[in-house]
Amino acid sequence: MPYLCGFWRFANAYKTVLMKGEFINIYNMGLGSHACVIKIARCMGMPFHIMYLAGLLLYIITMFWAIKIIPTGKKMLLFIALIPTYIFWATTYTYDTMLFGFISIFIALLMREWIGKDGCINARNVVTGMLDF
Repeated sequence: MPYLCGFWRFANAYKTVLMKGEFINIYNMGLGSHACVIKIARCMGMPFHIMYLAGLLLYIITMFWAIKIIPTGKKMLLFIALIPTYIFWATTYTYDTMLFGFISIFIALLMREWIGKDGCINARNVVTGMLDF
């Protein structure tokens, strides 16, 4: 028989936690990528301290992609990505990490379209930018 303890409900004697409320909402969607990276690290048999830093790896991958995409200002974006506040955000599991990474990718895609030499908009980049959010 489940019993209540504050906001948590334990389902059995093994202390399996069942949370009340929604499973998917706007706040949990940003953390889904962190959960996937942690699951991959767990399947690879990594120790806990490496699994915890998997969020930092995800931040590094998104910022690498943004720096690779942007046509000019690569060093400036690198400088912004290495600000200690953003590195601290990357080591904590918050929605801000992925939001900042995807905004950086969106700005990089936007600058690539804006500075592009061919004069027309690439539909693939527009779709990628829209899927980014």
